Amino acid sequence: MRPFIRSPLLPILLALILAALACRTLTAPVTTPAPSAEAVQSTPPGETVRGRSRSTPFPRGGMITAPNLEIEVQDVLRGEQAWRQLRAANQFNAPAPEGEEYVLIRLNVISRHDDGEAHVLGCSDLRVTGDQALSYFYAPEVPPEPSFSGEVTAGQNLEGWCVFQIRQSDHNLILIVDESGNAQEGTERYIALDEGASVRVDPALGDITPNRLGEDQREPARPGDEVITDDWSVIVLQVLRGERALKLIEDANDYNDPPAEGMEYVAVQVQVRYLSTEDRAGRTSTYQFRLIGEDGAEYERPIVIDVTPELNMELFPGGTFIGWVILQTRVDDPRPLLLFEPYYPDQAKRYFALE
Repeated sequence: MRPFIRSPLLPILLALILAALACRTLTAPVTTPAPSAEAVQSTPPGETVRGRSRSTPFPRGGMITAPNLEIEVQDVLRGEQAWRQLRAANQFNAPAPEGEEYVLIRLNVISRHDDGEAHVLGCSDLRVTGDQALSYFYAPEVPPEPSFSGEVTAGQNLEGWCVFQIRQSDHNLILIVDESGNAQEGTERYIALDEGASVRVDPALGDITPNRLGEDQREPARPGDEVITDDWSVIVLQVLRGERALKLIEDANDYNDPPAEGMEYVAVQVQVRYLSTEDRAGRTSTYQFRLIGEDGAEYERPIVIDVTPELNMELFPGGTFIGWVILQTRVDDPRPLLLFEPYYPDQAKRYFALE
């Protein structure tokens, strides 16, 4: 019989086998929690929850859950189709201005309020946005019947049409649902109106550097200068004063009054761009601008209507809007200053000369 010869590798192999068996025996299986139904159905990897932003809106079709509501977009008409319906709905509806058009949206909404009270719903709870980063509020035209307006309690539904006026060049349309009676932040829900609609914040906005133009009222910015704050770009494009401003105002509406004795109107055309990198809307308005006299006193804002487009728009990051600001000054004030003071998000004061 041949003698048994112990290999020097045998103890090492036995140790490795035993260690592997121990690991398999002692290591507990890892259990991954099942994702929520909402995450399984609608959230791509690395994205935010579906419906919470412009980049990941709900797809159109079927009931969609929002705070206190369930919403279904039943129909969307745009351009000539929408105008035909509006013209038939009311003879006093006006055609959209050049470069713009109407969008009609029919909705079915079910109330899920749990307070037992009746809640008023209407087109003011909705906005429309697109790839031009503007936020459109409902238009004053009379929509077809039924109009989306009424009171509902839990379990009741409301159906009807809303009308919006948008730029013809705007696409990737998304409906924003934000019940006006809901005071909580983060309650907006986004629904794609165009198939595959999705809009993201341009990362290049983060490369724009603020400047110091107009920080000192002794060295104001001038028409054509681009003033850049943390969140806004502002350019004064045109200034009308005296008779030219008065003509613009009278042409807008015959009922606009002439200025008071010793005063004259100042009409300022302003381009505003929203530069924030956070995907939430900012508001630009004529009330962000005031006129300061040579003596440092602020002039009272005049009451003037129908000068269009008025500088009054909600913008998403990257959105640009051009509109008129109507102010007044003394006739004998040679160098009044335009003061820009945004109230959201930043509050950086900047001064502009008007000539």
